[in-house]
Amino acid sequence: MLERVPSLQTAIADIDIIRQPVVYRIDPLTDRRWNAFLEAAMARASVFHTLPWLKALHRTYGYEPIVLTTTPSGVDLQKRYRPLPCRQVGSPDAG
Repeated sequence: MLERVPSLQTAIADIDIIRQPVVYRIDPLTDRRWNAFLEAAMARASVFHTLPWLKALHRTYGYEPIVLTTTPSGVDLQKRYRPLPCRQVGSPDAG
């Protein structure tokens, strides 16, 4: 019996699905991995990445700091995954 061979377009689509990383959202105010990551990457980090700064923004302006990463829960954040720090604001006018 002959097997059906998928079209090239289908095969490429399947590969793209496999390559797409899963992105996780973490809270740097509560996730202990954030400080550990900053200590390891301190040469590239600035004061604006630190927990005291993020807490000050949260307390003063109500910003919700978030970090987007491809590192799953329970795994140390690593430099090669390059977490992306962000902030969530309540309105478009807030900046």
